[in-house]
Amino acid sequence: MNIQATRLTFAGILLAVLTVCLIHTSGRIEIDLNRQAVRALQKSGLPPISVLVRGQTVCLNGTLSSRAQKMRAIQTVASLRGVQKVTDHLSVRPFAQARDSLKVFRRWLRHATLHFPVDQWYPIQKDAKILNALADSLKMHSTVFLLVAGYSDSSGSAARNTVLARKWAAFVCQFLKKRGFPKNV
Repeated sequence: MNIQATRLTFAGILLAVLTVCLIHTSGRIEIDLNRQAVRALQKSGLPPISVLVRGQTVCLNGTLSSRAQKMRAIQTVASLRGVQKVTDHLSVRPFAQARDSLKVFRRWLRHATLHFPVDQWYPIQKDAKILNALADSLKMHSTVFLLVAGYSDSSGSAARNTVLARKWAAFVCQFLKKRGFPKNV
């Protein structure tokens, strides 16, 4: 065996040892990052989810009960030192999605106001969009029961205002019934 072959063999062995050391070190870093992520998720009060670390990328997998929990899990892991990327395969239970969207619908409904011209019982044109949005939302939330009430300002006589308020409420009910909502109006 000549000297060049010995040097080449020695260089090959040295390269193999360095590669094994790097793989061992990167594996240890991944294990440590995995432990940090699991601890951080536990401290944040989230239910157990699967954590997989590949290099500096953390993959989350599991089912959570709300979008807020999903976002909190992603933000918690993303804030850890050494994490460059978070990929999520987290799903949200359908009931939780419906419940979250129902909260948004109720909040929107509290602030939805129809304006009617003086002595008229149909809304102004731009507020007709509100009725269409209400009908579309009721299709998604079939368990919602809607109480329609008409109110008027203090202009005019009390008797006239009461009649107009009732006509306004009746108009809205009739509109929704035409759109197929007799059950929950």
